Amino acid sequence: MSVQYLFSRMVSPFASMQNRDFRLLWFATLATSLGFWMEQIVMGWFILQLSDSPFILGLANALRMAPFFFFGILAGSIADKLDRRLLIRLVITVKLVVSVGLGALASLGLASTNVVILMGIIYGSANAFLLTVRPAYIHDIVGSAQVINGISVNQIAWRTMGLPGALFGGGAILWIGMEGAFYLMGISYLLALMFLMFLRTTSQQNSENSASVWQNVIEGIELIKSNPIVLHLLILIMIAEVLAFSHMSVLPIFADDILSVGSGGFGILSASRAFGSILGVLLLAIAGTRIPNGKTLFTSIILYSIALIWFSFSEAFLLSLFILLIVGIAASIFDALQQVLLQLNVGNTQRGRAMGIWVLGVGVGPLGHLEVGILAEFWGATSALLINGTLLLVFTCFAILSMKTIKQL
Repeated sequence: MSVQYLFSRMVSPFASMQNRDFRLLWFATLATSLGFWMEQIVMGWFILQLSDSPFILGLANALRMAPFFFFGILAGSIADKLDRRLLIRLVITVKLVVSVGLGALASLGLASTNVVILMGIIYGSANAFLLTVRPAYIHDIVGSAQVINGISVNQIAWRTMGLPGALFGGGAILWIGMEGAFYLMGISYLLALMFLMFLRTTSQQNSENSASVWQNVIEGIELIKSNPIVLHLLILIMIAEVLAFSHMSVLPIFADDILSVGSGGFGILSASRAFGSILGVLLLAIAGTRIPNGKTLFTSIILYSIALIWFSFSEAFLLSLFILLIVGIAASIFDALQQVLLQLNVGNTQRGRAMGIWVLGVGVGPLGHLEVGILAEFWGATSALLINGTLLLVFTCFAILSMKTIKQL
């Protein structure tokens, strides 16, 4: 076995990085991810401190994610019509303005629960467009042959900054105050915008799409009805969003009330989950096309559900860190494979709408945040996670038996 062969195997997980525009987008994703993961920590902690209510915390998270449901297919239709490069720049600009605005409100003492929730909805709207447009734009840059690698490597950037983002989010609140944390988020989005300004690749295939945005929306809905793979993936995504990803809403309660580690510990718990997510997408990038995507997707959901059940029983900080590491691995593999499978099973002019359908699935997450918030309010955070993890495991077993189109991918 030659040294050249060994080297090629080592660098193959990062093959997409040979593309100039992909590198620029990757570094922009690093900066954007720092702000995004800080956003999850800072907004959640701010709402909990302002309201002192698990239900209000769940409601705020639900409203922040509501635009994913309402704007998903619309964002995908716009992404199939307009230049995705320009759309990404616009979205990051909005996030920059909102971050600076929240910092100013916090420093002036004008931030109420209602105001922060409203700003969260604006954040959510920007995130809905970003998560729709960016995966489709990655396909524009690297092409079908490298889309699995491109999305996985970009997810590494997204997940990598989840670790410092979680630590900075929790630490910034302690060290520089709430307003400083929001300003730091703004700086990260400004840095991302600087990288994005140098992108050259445009969405040339969009010139083939002569339909109006609203016609594209209708065609996006028809895509769900006519493509069984898309339909089954959408169902899986929706169930996982409601029963699994909503665990983030009660994580501050675990940190504060059960583990008694405060905002700093909350940041460390979130960082452990983020580190696991880095490992997950790194494993997926290395495996590439050598693994059965459908079976791997189901395996990740089963692992996710078991980890949530285990976490619900944990009262030890170190054990909780380990379990959240597993949660991160499972969640990131599931998340990346959703996007890959949707893009590989639609036409070139439908990729934006395919990602819009993914965002639509993510958009039911508010129901999960509301549900887990209500369960935590009346029966406690431990029971809330135990119930959701068990339901997810039961549904996944049923899906494995019934969704043959996914198992065969």
